[in-house]
Formats: sequence, structure tokens, C-alpha cells
Amino acid sequence: MSSAVRWEGKLSTSFAELQGVRQGSVWSPSVYKLFVNPLIKKLESESLGFKIGNVFVGTPMCADDLLLISSKPDELQTMISYTSHFAETEEYNISKEKTKVMIWNSSLNCNLWNQMDKFHIGSETLETVENYKHIGIDRDSREVEATRTIIGNRLKTARQTSYALMGSGLHGLNGLNPEVSCKLWSTYVVPRLLFGLEIVNLSAKDISRLDIFCNNFLKQIQNLPARASNAGAYLLLGQLPIIALLHKKILITFGTIARSDSVENDLAKRQLSTKGKNSKSWFIRADKILKQYNLPCASEVLLKPETKYKWKMKVKKCIDNFWSEKLFTEAKSKPSLRYLNIKNCKIGVVNSIWKSAGSEQMCIRKACYKIKMLLDTYILQYHRSKFSNGQKTSICPLCEEGTEHLEHFLVVCSALTSIRDIFISKLYTVVVPKIGTAAWTDICVSNSKMIQLILDCSRFEWYHVLEKNDINLVESITRSLCYSLHEKRSVLLESK
Repeated sequence: MSSAVRWEGKLSTSFAELQGVRQGSVWSPSVYKLFVNPLIKKLESESLGFKIGNVFVGTPMCADDLLLISSKPDELQTMISYTSHFAETEEYNISKEKTKVMIWNSSLNCNLWNQMDKFHIGSETLETVENYKHIGIDRDSREVEATRTIIGNRLKTARQTSYALMGSGLHGLNGLNPEVSCKLWSTYVVPRLLFGLEIVNLSAKDISRLDIFCNNFLKQIQNLPARASNAGAYLLLGQLPIIALLHKKILITFGTIARSDSVENDLAKRQLSTKGKNSKSWFIRADKILKQYNLPCASEVLLKPETKYKWKMKVKKCIDNFWSEKLFTEAKSKPSLRYLNIKNCKIGVVNSIWKSAGSEQMCIRKACYKIKMLLDTYILQYHRSKFSNGQKTSICPLCEEGTEHLEHFLVVCSALTSIRDIFISKLYTVVVPKIGTAAWTDICVSNSKMIQLILDCSRFEWYHVLEKNDINLVESITRSLCYSLHEKRSVLLESK
């Protein structure tokens, strides 16, 4: 085999490759498997290594990373010696610095493991460690489930990634449009957060830690307070909760196992036929997730595996539909989301408030205040009174004519009439030619309908007759109205 280097459009003189595999070639993993397969077959034929039932799982591999698993210390040393001899025969070196020994649940055979003082390759003694990273996944022998270390490191990596992207505007107020931020989040942060977690049995506490991190991030990029509804934050951005994304990875991985003729496939069949529903087996967990989304049970998937594309599309559709209904149900139960048109929210589609805001900083800032009012997190005197258990008055400090709640602030307060009238007249010129005078009059005689027009006009039947430019104009006028009312209120409060 020969190679050459391409530089500035030119090829160097070719040179022979006498050892190793070509870097980056699609054939390299397959070629390496052919090369190392005799070692794996040798260990299996000699019955060296761990078995689950009659399924040999003693030598899992990924690329050139080999893991040797045994429940007996002397057997593990024999496996290491076989591996070392194979390397000498085939003239390649094993990295002594990267080769470590971890002992799990040694208390089960305490005497046996204590007798084996050290493991070695030739004359080199191998270090025994309590934690180690293998193919990017952290393991700790001191933890029963080993999830605390994994989740902690995944969260740390995700935070570091998000902090690194803050310079590009991945933050709240004065940052990027949340539509763009979500794209960066999905492309860079989520893959690092969920890396390897699809093969780990996470506890409810672990999932809660991931969920809190994601909830806080999605609220942060929309400049929302922590008390804002989680359902509202997800629906406005068309995002799925982290548990849904994790379930997608688990089911797609299970589909890959079902299509393959592999040890994992044999192990899946055994575990599903021998383990009970309360087992901690990964395959039992996958079966429960399949049933949760009304997909075929694990045994059926193994019996009749679908193509990669068809399976991914089926999983995506079922999970998206399930969580859409779940988020819709939660949103309907929240009085704070009464003005959000849930029917217009779709997974994967960002709300028109953010879509129409574009990349201009001032438009994004205005949209942030409109979103706060839509989710009822904009602090008015009514909220101050409620949070203080009535110790503070709920009367509007501007006009002193009634309780300052959202309806009063947006459409009633006489101190803000001059600002309000300017933008309502602009709305009239845009909307009336499309919907007619009668529909406009019907809106004007009802405070709740006027608030609906200002915060989310997609709930009206006539919304679908508006063209894209009309929708953008309505959004521009209403977000300017919300921001101008906020500014006017702040100025009047400062003057008192």
C-alpha cells in the first residue's frame, strides 16, 4: 500500500506504508479488525474472559481500543499475557501508559484479588486505578452504578462548551437570536452532554440533573427567569426535553444492534428472554422505552429489524408526537400560558416571535420583553403583592386606578394610553385590510382579545389569511408596543 501527501493542489512523491492503517480511510477500521481478529478468536477459543450466560463478552473493542474483562485475577493476567505475545509476534507496541487495570466489586472474591498483587505486561507492571476514561466514557470503580462521575463530567464538558460559545453570542440579553442559539446548542453542546449516556442506566436523579441544566439554558437564551414555565420555554423554541433526546439515542442504538450480526445481538436475545421486567439490564430498559412510545417490543424489533433510515424516522415521529402531547397537556394546565397558542407550536419549529426578530440586537431585546409578558413572567405590581403575601399593594403605581396585572398594563392603564394608541393604529392599518372592519371591531370590544392580538395573534381564525410579510409586520409592531410600554412604565416609576 502506498500513500502521498496533497498540499496546495499538488501531490508529493508516493511512499510505501509498511505498518499500520491509513489515517482517515473508511476501510481502516475493517482492515484493523481483520488484523486483530485472531487474538479475539484465540481468547474466546481458550475460554478466557467473561461470559454472560453462553455469550462471550470478554474482549469488547472499538477501533484499536481493547478491553479485557474477567471475573478471575489469574485469568485476567493470562489474557494480558496473550495480548502481549500477539503484539510481539505481529511487531506492534502496546502503550504501557494508557493500559490500566480497574477492579470492580472485588469484595465478591476478595481473597482471590488480594492474592494477585500486581498485573504486568512482560516486565512492566500495570497501574491499578479507581477511575479511568475509556473511549471517552468515565468509569469509577468506587461507584455501584458509576453514574455520578459520568454525569458530573458530561455536565462539566457541556458547560465548558457553552462558555466557549458565549463569545459568539450564546447567552441571553444582547446575545444571538434564540433561534440561532438553539442551533448552536443542538450542534455543539447536546452531543457533548449526551456522549455515551445512551449505554448507561441512569437514575431518576441523574436525569433530573441533566434536565435542570437544559431547562436553565433554554430559559437563559430567552432571557427568562428560572420561575418561567418549562413547557413554555420548550414550545417557544420547538425543543424537546433532554430525556426525549436521550431516548432517541437509546432506541437508535438498539436498532443498530437489531440489524447487526454481533455479540450485542446475541446478548440482547438472551437478556430479553431471561431477565424480568425489574432487571437493570440495558435491553430491558430499551424494551420499556419502546413500549412507552407505542413502538414494537424489543423482541419484535430483533426478529424483524427495519432499515436504518426507516427506523430513525419511526423513532423520531413517535417521540416527537409523544412529547408534543405531553408539553401541550402541561401548557394547558398553566394559567401563565393562557395567551400562548399551543396548537401553533411544533417540535423543530421556532415560534414566530423569535423568527421575525432577526439578528438585530434591538429587535431581539424587544422580543425578550414580549416573551416575558406572553409567559406572564414580566413583574408588575400584582406579582409583587402576590410574592409578598399581600404586604405590598397591588394597585397600579402609574394611574392608581386598579390592580396592575397584565390586562391593566397592556390595554387599560390610562397613564400609558398615548404610547398604546400609536401602535394600535399601526396594527389597524396592517390587519384590517386582511380581516375586515367587523373582525377588528370584535377584537377592540374585548380586552382579552386585544391582549391575544398583541401577544400571540396566531390563535385567531383569520391568522392563516395573513402572508409572511404581514405576520412579520404584526410581530414588529406588537413587540415594539410591549417594549415601549415597558420603557414608559420605567420612566414614570423613576419620576415618582
